[in-house]
Amino acid sequence: MNMPREEVRSRFVGRTKEKSYLKEWLTHAEAPLSVLAVTGIGGVGKSTLLSEYMRICSERGVLCLWLDGRHLVPSPLAFMDHLTAALVMEGGGYPAAAPLAPLLKATPEKRVLVCIDNYEDMRMLERWMMDAFIPKLSKQGVIVVLASRPAFSIDWSSHPRLASSCRLITLENFNRTETESYWITADKRQGDHSLQEASLYDLTGGHPLTLALTMDTLGRNGELHLPPQGSFHISSQLSARMLQELAGSGLLPIVDVLSVLHTANQEELAHISGSAVSITEFQALAGLSFIRQTPGGITLHDFARLHLLRDLKLREPDRLHALRDRAMNMLQSRLQQSEIPAMRLRIATQMLQICREALPLLNRQYANISAEPFTGSLDLPRKEDLPLLQELLRQWCEYSVDPVQAVKYHRLLDELYLHAPESIAVLRDRDGEPIGMIIVTLLHRETSELLARTEFDELEECEAVMDVYVSPEEADTHLAVLVAAREDYPGYTREELVGHMVLDRLSLLGEGTRVFLVATNDHLKAFLSGLGFVAGPTVTGKCDTSFAKSELLSFDHRNGGFGAWVMDFWRKAHSAAEDPAGLPLELTEREKEVLQWMAEGASNKEIAARLTVTSETVKTHVRNIFRKLDVDRRMKAVAKAEKLNLLHS
Repeated sequence: MNMPREEVRSRFVGRTKEKSYLKEWLTHAEAPLSVLAVTGIGGVGKSTLLSEYMRICSERGVLCLWLDGRHLVPSPLAFMDHLTAALVMEGGGYPAAAPLAPLLKATPEKRVLVCIDNYEDMRMLERWMMDAFIPKLSKQGVIVVLASRPAFSIDWSSHPRLASSCRLITLENFNRTETESYWITADKRQGDHSLQEASLYDLTGGHPLTLALTMDTLGRNGELHLPPQGSFHISSQLSARMLQELAGSGLLPIVDVLSVLHTANQEELAHISGSAVSITEFQALAGLSFIRQTPGGITLHDFARLHLLRDLKLREPDRLHALRDRAMNMLQSRLQQSEIPAMRLRIATQMLQICREALPLLNRQYANISAEPFTGSLDLPRKEDLPLLQELLRQWCEYSVDPVQAVKYHRLLDELYLHAPESIAVLRDRDGEPIGMIIVTLLHRETSELLARTEFDELEECEAVMDVYVSPEEADTHLAVLVAAREDYPGYTREELVGHMVLDRLSLLGEGTRVFLVATNDHLKAFLSGLGFVAGPTVTGKCDTSFAKSELLSFDHRNGGFGAWVMDFWRKAHSAAEDPAGLPLELTEREKEVLQWMAEGASNKEIAARLTVTSETVKTHVRNIFRKLDVDRRMKAVAKAEKLNLLHS
């Protein structure tokens, strides 16, 4: 639907209670420091609500700042750089020498709104945000709004300094009344809408994104005609085909660009697509229900991007790579030209996001980052997780360190949970149960004292090459401690789960950061060498085991070099894509057996009987074979296996 910006804005309906929280603060004479923590499922309208908050505040002369957690390296230093850049860009009436003054000296007369979208990507900073950043802000005139898909921890509402100023908000789907309001706003016709609205609510469940897509689909010809109730479940038919039809053939090439580059302005869309993008086309894109506007440009909703990217990969894989290549070269050029730290960080993060979706294959005996991403989420640890995390750690210690060294790791896990939980990222299954964890600690005064207290020997290796007792705002170095996962999780190997967690934490390798870890595992050393880590000798030797000598691996992008590294990384991905016959597929012996039976035409049930396993086990092996061969059909798997000489003669 080609919709003017004003009409898009007017479609915002409902959320009366949520807007009342902001309006209450705007009319409060003292405007006390406040935090609104908004959570809700994907597509429920978190970003839309933040945009509405920005509009309301802007109309009242409030200084409005927008940050996106996806574009932030999770360190206090990087966060402060981005915040400073946003303040300078928006202008706060203060000299460049004091860019944070609008936040530190805010008053009821000079108010500031700080919106942070996709806050879940900043969860490693949560303790610092609560204990250091927000308490330093002016006690009047500042409101911080955080939007996250996962629920916020209870620490926000029980924090000794923030509890009274923090409000946790859970966004729900629209009720029938709000759905009717949306219908009337979109329809623009007079008359009785209750019957149509009842059907619309039943079709969409009041889910805002599904509702918007439904309205756009039904209204493409200028009129809205609902099919019989229950015959059109759009929420289960959300697909690339439907999204492409909504965009239309004229806009589809530009939408493809947004599948590659998360956020883009008019100039960037034109450069990457290879053709001019008119203001009319840009406004038409901004009016689509699955595209939203941000201060940095327009962006696809995550759900839409997932469908469109998968479709583009199947439909035109060569064009997908060409778009990614243009985006990477454009970003590399801008990285070289920019001297603003926050802008360099934003560009570097965008380049990493593109690389993650087309990673070169590395040594997969330690971590497999080439498999289909695991659908579970990485989250902060909870108290009830500790027994399972300690068991995961026990299993990790059995094959990683000597028994006498295991004690310090268990002690460290307990201490980190109590004093620096942001260092622990927990991988959960669909039921929320921990099945893996990765520990990466930002080294500064507080965390270094904690590590020293637990007699963590790796700290001494870092102390030999850097000052680990800096303030959190000055910290730029992470210490990677360990990554552990279950080996018996259905459908995934331990290496694949480990690979998923490593892939998620690759954002730590961004511009202006440094990463250290002490390694004894040869497979880990080979894996990290493929990522660009440099190995060197340890100083103390305290981390050596009875079966291996330890090495200190480092990755330093504080003083440039990131652009060259990430482009080299990207070219490796391209080479792997162009030469599939050279890929180290590394099928297990059992997977090779299953593949052989597939080649002979056996069904899953027949294979299960011949191997004396269950049909579910065979299905798991087949899924793994598909992932490793990058195919989606049995016949394709057999054909590719024959080409790669994986079948017995």
